[in-house]
Amino acid sequence: MTLDTLKDPIEAPMTSFALKYGLITAMVGIAISLVIYLTGNIAQAWAGWVGLPVIIYLYYFFQKKFRDEYQEGYVSFGKAFKLGALMVVIGSVVNGIFTYFIFSDSEVMDQIMEKSYNNMVEKGMSSAQIDQAMEMSASFMTPTAMMAFAALGGIFFGLILVLITSAIVKKDHAFN
Repeated sequence: MTLDTLKDPIEAPMTSFALKYGLITAMVGIAISLVIYLTGNIAQAWAGWVGLPVIIYLYYFFQKKFRDEYQEGYVSFGKAFKLGALMVVIGSVVNGIFTYFIFSDSEVMDQIMEKSYNNMVEKGMSSAQIDQAMEMSASFMTPTAMMAFAALGGIFFGLILVLITSAIVKKDHAFN
């Protein structure tokens, strides 16, 4: 058997798979965010990191599922990364939209700004420095800006994560 005669095993509709599992990953991320939001912890520094292990596991699990169920147990790094990248983009856009609605709540913005203010006071910043920093922060603390930061940040960091999970999931054919 040569590389020329080996066809792509069980052509899976990668886009529909990525859409389905990207949406599932987004929903899990949203559920975690809702718990953080409803418990009043949205302004806590640790809140953004709580769901990370779960999301990493989901990327790994879904890439492995694709490999095992649709690719006869084999997948190249490139194909695993392409699948992961599609899931990341879909999930990040959905999470960005969700973020827009969360940050449309002025209480959330107030909590975050208050937390920022208190952190600057604890660091011993002068009133002038605090005022300047708060003024600058306020310009970026709009629902639209937060949506863009969430989506673009999710894509950036998500791609780094799927680089790692793709390297773990890849399993090339063994040719004799």
